[in-house]
Amino acid sequence: MSTKQKGRRAVVKCVTDFYHRDNGWLVDNVEKHGRFVKQKDLFGLFDIMAIHPERNPIFIQVTCNKPHVHKNYIEFSIQFPLLEIMQYVNCDKIDKAKGWLIFQYKNGEMFKCDEREKSKTLIKKQKKNGKK
Repeated sequence: MSTKQKGRRAVVKCVTDFYHRDNGWLVDNVEKHGRFVKQKDLFGLFDIMAIHPERNPIFIQVTCNKPHVHKNYIEFSIQFPLLEIMQYVNCDKIDKAKGWLIFQYKNGEMFKCDEREKSKTLIKKQKKNGKK
């Protein structure tokens, strides 16, 4: 599988997993495709834009296995505080935990949410044993 196919698969999976049309989301892939296109992402940072009638617009970057540099997203969140900035990392390497690693950027701060399989089971095991 080529990197282009893998990236496209991750974008489609992100949209279907998190931003369903049934829940009121209108989602569009804003990447430009073409042989002579120099900048493919929106503002050089984002793959997807999602809007909802009751929430602020969300700009989303989807990557595979490794997040992009956080500095650019943090600076963008400072410039545009009303927008929600997200980065979804689709972890699917054979020897690693599979699932999503989600970064949210708000007013110059970064928040991380780990939804990978091994992390979820680790949290469940720790709760059963009474450890925190």
